[in-house]
Amino acid sequence: MRLFYFDARPNFGDALNPWLWPQLLGPCLAAEPATLFVGIGTILNQRIPAAPAYRVFGSGCGYGTLPAIGAHWHFHAVRGPLTARALGLAPDRAVTDAAYLLADVPLPAPRPGSAIGFMPHADAMPRIPWSRLAGQLGLRYIDPFAPVPEVIAAIRGCECLVTEAMHGAIVADLCRVPWLPVATGGNVLAFKWHDWLGAMELPYEPRHLANLRRLTRHRSGEGAVPAFFRRAVNALWLSAQSVPLRRNFRALLRDLHARRAIPCLSTDAVLSHRTDLLRERLAELRRDLAAG
Repeated sequence: MRLFYFDARPNFGDALNPWLWPQLLGPCLAAEPATLFVGIGTILNQRIPAAPAYRVFGSGCGYGTLPAIGAHWHFHAVRGPLTARALGLAPDRAVTDAAYLLADVPLPAPRPGSAIGFMPHADAMPRIPWSRLAGQLGLRYIDPFAPVPEVIAAIRGCECLVTEAMHGAIVADLCRVPWLPVATGGNVLAFKWHDWLGAMELPYEPRHLANLRRLTRHRSGEGAVPAFFRRAVNALWLSAQSVPLRRNFRALLRDLHARRAIPCLSTDAVLSHRTDLLRERLAELRRDLAAG
């Protein structure tokens, strides 16, 4: 099979694919090159390359339009009930995100650091100095573009993870690190959170910290001078917006310490059940490949 995932600008969730699947599937990824293996990510859309056959394991939909599904598609598992419903699949295909199979590979040791971590969404406003902001608040900054082992080690070293990145929450949930979802703008796709958390029997109730956005956007054909002023205006605007962001972050941390904000964690029973289902579907996939 050929592994497919979003690699134009892979963040932590996307980067889990080339790190995890070779450990779980090994030679299977080299055999049968005509089959496209669709793994972790919100990638069930029109951007999937054409292939004679597809095998889907843990992916979800939510961005773009749905692909044309036919008999050459084999769904071993999808991320959650919303994806299964959108694709017209049987409810038992809604297992959970395949990143929970990290339970079956060696993980990096927890990295010491601040007890509370913060992981922004990969598309969070790049002009916000996230690392410096986290440091000022006494938080452990977790870069969504850092190498996979580094991110996992940082999450495992936390006592609580404040996260806008869904796969940060998934890894925290697997590692039994309580996590709290937040939103700082229009980057987060709520559908995929509801989809995943529907499988894990949890609600999605993010704490809104800010509504970060650019004031002006690039226009085709703009000259150097307009571009300079556009960037300057956006930088000033984002700097102004970072003031309420800091204030709301401090209020969140006070609520965490006072237990007015309660982090999330799936139950041990649900985690065990869903992870076992993933293992069963992985065994199903291996049997299918062995049978040709």
